[in-house]
Amino acid sequence: MLKVKVDISKNNKGTVEINYDPFCQDYEVIISATHDTDLHELFSDRKKLASMIAESSERQLDEFERTGLDPDDFYLDMIARKQISEVEIEKMLDDQLLFMFFGSEISKFIDGNIDFLNEHNVLLPAGDRGIALDRKALDSKLREYPNVRNPYILLEGNASGVVVEAARDTIDYIEGITEHVKSLELSPLEEIIYVYDQIRQREYREELDGESYEKSRGLSDIILGNNIVCAGYSNLYITILKKLGHKIEEFPLDSLDGSKGHSRVIIKVDDDKYDIHGIFESDPTWASKSAEDPDYFDDYSFLLRSPSFFRTYDRFSGIVNSVESTKAINNFVKEYRQDYGFESYYHWLKDFKSLIVTIPKLCGDDSLINMPVGRIERPTGREFYDRVKGYFDMFSKDPDVPHLMSAINAVREVEHSENPEIKVGREAMDAIFDRYDSRDKDYPLTMKAVFGEGSARNNS
Repeated sequence: MLKVKVDISKNNKGTVEINYDPFCQDYEVIISATHDTDLHELFSDRKKLASMIAESSERQLDEFERTGLDPDDFYLDMIARKQISEVEIEKMLDDQLLFMFFGSEISKFIDGNIDFLNEHNVLLPAGDRGIALDRKALDSKLREYPNVRNPYILLEGNASGVVVEAARDTIDYIEGITEHVKSLELSPLEEIIYVYDQIRQREYREELDGESYEKSRGLSDIILGNNIVCAGYSNLYITILKKLGHKIEEFPLDSLDGSKGHSRVIIKVDDDKYDIHGIFESDPTWASKSAEDPDYFDDYSFLLRSPSFFRTYDRFSGIVNSVESTKAINNFVKEYRQDYGFESYYHWLKDFKSLIVTIPKLCGDDSLINMPVGRIERPTGREFYDRVKGYFDMFSKDPDVPHLMSAINAVREVEHSENPEIKVGREAMDAIFDRYDSRDKDYPLTMKAVFGEGSARNNS
């Protein structure tokens, strides 16, 4: 199904372009429309429209070639360099279309073209983030556009629209699991562990060649389908825990050579029951179900760990995504390197500077920098130092092993009550303890904390 993006503005000149979306691995037509554009008239002559699109592609290719830039970088290669013909474009226009709208007075524009649009599909406007995962929010959006016959819905957690039935099924799944977790009356840490266990029971499975990456990453696709990869695990974990009130964000990473990426999450934990407080990384992907590891469910080594653990352990060596690592951040770090005893935190912040936005967000603070203006306006050096020190203290240590194991044991008891095949008791905790990768673990102290009884290992 061909996507058609309609940008509505009174100043538009009626241009038409076509782009290739590498994430969804499909094409999209972009129409620069005015409020008076008649879509039926525009699409009535498919041959003429295909010719306009092809000419636009040629112009873009010529422009980029003049600048010396590689068209591959702008996803024009599949269209311009390989010379997709007008006939092929015309054939794409003959298929079912999915219209999406940007600009002003969208509702009025849709109503003015409703007869034509009802022959196709319409993504209901919902902003960049999409509609909240709530039945009331979905029903409210549908009431805004009662005349649209074939609506598609963009939900939070999805990059593409889905049919209404899939949207409802997605919402029902998320609401169902969150309500179930609430009914268990777990502590905050226990909730984090319980949801972690639910998610990692999914087996890692990539999308097929030629399929949209959304198949293994988008919320609806991973809930209603069978595929899931690292970004999908993170997406599902984040969605459920946020619905439960936890502070959690995605933590994207890059490999050393930039050839591939990975996704895990960063979570702020505040649990008085187990006296665990801080910010930690978790990676449900690396502890997920695997045919190669039948005992994967005993492995909690990637749950709530410090950056130093992952830096020495994983293949990414702590090299984080640098989307937010602007020149302003680098200059800001250098400026205060020698001040206020900041030297001890310099390398930590330099390595994790992409979290300079994420960590304050988890803590409910303003960003450490004012990024939009392109220069540093706040905070002062003293404020910067105090906040960096506070974030470092929260995000530099592993949780206390005996307390963490006590929480895992409590969750296992709950899981066993739901599924008797899940093992509990001393032998089960021995297996979990043995697999837990930590230089600071102490068997007698841990088992005493978990069971409150003899600390010697039973070797019989």
